[in-house]
Amino acid sequence: MSSRATTATNASSDADRASLHSSLAADAPSWPRIVVALIAFVILAPLALSGTTVEYAFMSFINQPAQQNALLDYFMNAFSYQKLITGVPLVAAICAIWCMPSMIARRGDILICTIAAFVTSLVSRVMQIFIPANPRPLQDEVLGMTPPFNISPEFHDLTSFPSDHAAVFIGLGYVVWRFCRPLGVLAIVFAVLVSFSRVYMGFHFATDVIAGGILSVVVIELALLTPFRRIGAWLTGFSRTHPQWFYPVAFMACYAIATLMEEPRELLSGLAAMI
Repeated sequence: MSSRATTATNASSDADRASLHSSLAADAPSWPRIVVALIAFVILAPLALSGTTVEYAFMSFINQPAQQNALLDYFMNAFSYQKLITGVPLVAAICAIWCMPSMIARRGDILICTIAAFVTSLVSRVMQIFIPANPRPLQDEVLGMTPPFNISPEFHDLTSFPSDHAAVFIGLGYVVWRFCRPLGVLAIVFAVLVSFSRVYMGFHFATDVIAGGILSVVVIELALLTPFRRIGAWLTGFSRTHPQWFYPVAFMACYAIATLMEEPRELLSGLAAMI
């Protein structure tokens, strides 16, 4: 090999290493985002739990079309319940960035962040246990919302804050945005629309949704700490050496995330009722 070719090869290798180093550095936790998000959550939580005039006015405003516009009620119901047009597109966006050639070196971080987005729903559930009960808008007697068509105001779970749906869906959108800005903007807009449907249906206050989104940012950023990134790197290595095991499990995990484990939760609830 000529010296010129050797020099070109070395230069290309140096450029690849520099690009990889830049990508890995970009995937480090953003502590400013974490701090800002935590401050926002601490400020928002007492406002959400106590209720504000502004929020009640907003909820009353968006409730005006309920049972007045059957088509709007139908679409909001679909965006709230139909997983094929809510969680599935967001998981598909995660799969899209996983398959991008430019993201191969960052697959470990994509994987661990996606897991973190789902873990946020568990964090939200734990918080709902220890935070004082906050009735859902449809059950708030002071607010007096009109249920949209085909919606019952009866819930077994009366806790509204924070929204675990918003935590997962906005979290997935945030993961996409963190690794691919153009697709991520679309994913976040879509996730916000899905989350808004929960507000329109009277399942959550707007502050519940905002808090869920903020919570997801914190958990996802913390997932980029070195110990968690090592787990992601190991799982990515496993995907290369044992794809016949990794991808079937990944498929089932994606299904569980997209549906928020709806079927397992129903099974467990049924068993708990029988015991």
